[in-house]
Amino acid sequence: NCYYGRFFLQWYAQTLIDHADNVLSLASLAFQGTPIVVKIPAVYWWYKTTSHAAELTAGYYNPSNRDGYSRVFEVLKKHTVTMKFVCPGSDVHFQENNESLADPEALCWQVLNAAWD
Repeated sequence: NCYYGRFFLQWYAQTLIDHADNVLSLASLAFQGTPIVVKIPAVYWWYKTTSHAAELTAGYYNPSNRDGYSRVFEVLKKHTVTMKFVCPGSDVHFQENNESLADPEALCWQVLNAAWD
């Protein structure tokens, strides 16, 4: 949790968002009139930690004090893309949640609220 770490994570997340923006721009040109759907993964392991390490690894800069999904959804909205987010079902075991500090319900609520805006 130092300046350089935060700088890198912000840069990494923004680089991926910029890449998505570029890819969606080209896809919109190539597939004019065809609906585009983007699937957002449910990375809920280590969600009960301050850093949300699993999301950081996946490129979502979403620690407990920052919303890492709103910027992603702004790009999707810009390109009128449909977002698909599959919330984990009842197959997520309680023991798995405790061992991995997972919180799939909280992640689903965060994604829903960020997408709603």
